[in-house]
Amino acid sequence: MNKKLFISTVAVGAILGVGGFAIAASPNQTVFPKFEFSKGIRSEISNRGSDVEIKAAKRAVVQLFEADYSLGNLTPKQQKEIGDGADQAGLAKLRKDLDAVWVKKSADDYYTSIIELFKSEDGQALDSTFTSVKFVVEKWEGVQVGDLDATVLFTGHYETNGRAGKSSDSPTQYLVTMNRDSEQGKWLLVERKGVQLED
Repeated sequence: MNKKLFISTVAVGAILGVGGFAIAASPNQTVFPKFEFSKGIRSEISNRGSDVEIKAAKRAVVQLFEADYSLGNLTPKQQKEIGDGADQAGLAKLRKDLDAVWVKKSADDYYTSIIELFKSEDGQALDSTFTSVKFVVEKWEGVQVGDLDATVLFTGHYETNGRAGKSSDSPTQYLVTMNRDSEQGKWLLVERKGVQLED
């Protein structure tokens, strides 16, 4: 497989992550955080941590990826109202949802970027809303878990059901770092890097 470097957006559905902000034409394309995929993600990393800790980190990554992708599940009208500041409830929900997925610094950056994006698009983005999203891990390639941090390497893809039916994006190898919230004990995304794989 050839590795294709790319920048993905997720958090708004995923600007942050590879989620699904309904940006432009691809319902699979996250609008949010642009993450730069590093050149040369390793083929594997050695596991570190107990079986219970590793399994918990794997579950957390999948749940966070799906939640991040869903951030962008907004119609162009909803995006415009949020970008213009007319939908205060929508703004508050966006902020709350970001805080449930990303550490504070990343959530702060993504929140500002998403608002700017919605404002600039002025409701002209294509409607890429969907009814469900699932992140499918094709291969776990290493999980290292510490007391308050974790690094996870894996390959997977998103599957969505929308107005046009079911769609899947290309397999991507991800290198993810997470921090554990010291108060609630839940994992939050810190950074996500990826390389899209092609046949």
